[in-house]
Amino acid sequence: MVRTGAADVLEEAQARIRAARAALDGLDEIAARDGLDPAQAEPLRQLFAGRITYLCEQAHLTGDGTATVSPRGWRLAQQMFEADRQTLASDVTDAPPGGAHAVRRRLGQEADARLRAARSALHRLDELAPGSGVPDEQVAALRTLFESRAARIEATVEQARRSATAQSRPAAFWRVAAELLAVERRTLTDRARTATVTVGIADRADHELAAEQDELLGTTTAAAR
Repeated sequence: MVRTGAADVLEEAQARIRAARAALDGLDEIAARDGLDPAQAEPLRQLFAGRITYLCEQAHLTGDGTATVSPRGWRLAQQMFEADRQTLASDVTDAPPGGAHAVRRRLGQEADARLRAARSALHRLDELAPGSGVPDEQVAALRTLFESRAARIEATVEQARRSATAQSRPAAFWRVAAELLAVERRTLTDRARTATVTVGIADRADHELAAEQDELLGTTTAAAR
């Protein structure tokens, strides 16, 4: 059922929006705690605001694109997102506080975890796509999505290492950045250890099956029962 598959992926997109918003909502408190001036924290605010805008745009496209993706394609996409989240949930341990070295290590952990998560999703695609019945062009689109995500992560890390602006930022900036990334990750992965099929998803599937019975068989839900 195309609508149920699309709803599952849209639910995933909305979870990522909530995670980014949780990080942004905590920015002022975390910055004040670590002694980071509001003006110095502004680049982080812009970063997460831009991330939320991007995720909202992607969610909008997901909501509008149900006609171009097959039911199996939506399911394959959801399985890739599950692999991504599960890797994030299990892959990172917080570095001990204190010292610039510990902060750099924690930022490195966060970046590496996101990169491994994207690669884990690609590995899941390689496992599941053959024989899945998903059209080749849809498989290619999913591959491009996660390959692009991995490339963006690598490019961002490399830019941060080489940027003169990054080198001049105070230590508190990087402590706050590390904590915001951790907040986002923890929020996103809260559901990673729970059952894959939620009550809401099951209810949607049941409702849509009843609707299809009405449309195809000319029955009402009550009569079908």
